[in-house]
Amino acid sequence: SGLGWGALVLVSIYACYWAEQHGFRFPDLTPPEHLASQQLLQALGITCAVLILVSNFLSQIGQSERQLAEHNKDLRQQVKRAEQAERDLTRALESKTRFLANMSHEMKTPLNAIVGFSRQLDKRAGGGLDERSREALQQVIKQSDGMLLLVNDLLALAQLDKGEAHNDELYALDLRDLLRRVVMALEPVAARYQLRIEMDAPESVTQSGNGDHLLQVVNSLLRHALASTRGAWVRVTLGELPQGALLQVLYPGTLAAHDRDRLFDRYNHLHSQLQRDVGLSGLAMALAYEHVTRHGGRIGVSVDEGMNQICFNLFLPS
Repeated sequence: SGLGWGALVLVSIYACYWAEQHGFRFPDLTPPEHLASQQLLQALGITCAVLILVSNFLSQIGQSERQLAEHNKDLRQQVKRAEQAERDLTRALESKTRFLANMSHEMKTPLNAIVGFSRQLDKRAGGGLDERSREALQQVIKQSDGMLLLVNDLLALAQLDKGEAHNDELYALDLRDLLRRVVMALEPVAARYQLRIEMDAPESVTQSGNGDHLLQVVNSLLRHALASTRGAWVRVTLGELPQGALLQVLYPGTLAAHDRDRLFDRYNHLHSQLQRDVGLSGLAMALAYEHVTRHGGRIGVSVDEGMNQICFNLFLPS
């Protein structure tokens, strides 16, 4: 407010000066003998007005600097809190990853023992078990195998999160040969449910990548298709593009739009909706997504609602 009054005084003085310069004459009521005193008082008044104006201006600057300093202090504190929160989050994620890796590793040993001893018991018992006991033993073997698959995938995801399992070992591989091996391995699984796997691929498609990881990806996609198909077939095609290779897994079925992203979500997956037991863990599709992403590729799903067909699309860049 003081700054405003000072500015108003200066503007008033300048207006009077401007009026005199343009011919307007103010009545001079001061006696001639007091003109010198009047001019002195005017000079003092102008000087005081300027000093007041400068003082208010400096006061405003000081206040602004104090406010800026307070804001900077608050900002530094917020930055420190954000940095601390980021460090806490990083430590929490690292602790979670270490816990999952250690837990998965510790669980593998007893699970392997359960699976091994259960299979030995199944072989040695032969016909010595009644039907109910034999079915119970088969359930133990089946559930143990499923748990072992889940633990292996959980351990693999934990290693990926820790950066221990990466794709440094990249080499040229024939995707057609890799696909053929997966199809041959899954034909007995398909036959168990009266399904057939149709394969359409050129003679050779060479691609650089980690063979073990890509084989696991293709295996997971085909197993998921076999577990979900509403028809009697699953078709897999492989082709070359100018920018890389495209593998597609097609099968009859429907999938709601809000469920498509859940296919590759490690925390909210659709494994419980599979219709058949084909040896696929609930984390297999999430692990496949991570492997493909680390190869620089893309994996997704599309639905042809008119044909009632679902298609997995796997693209690997050259």
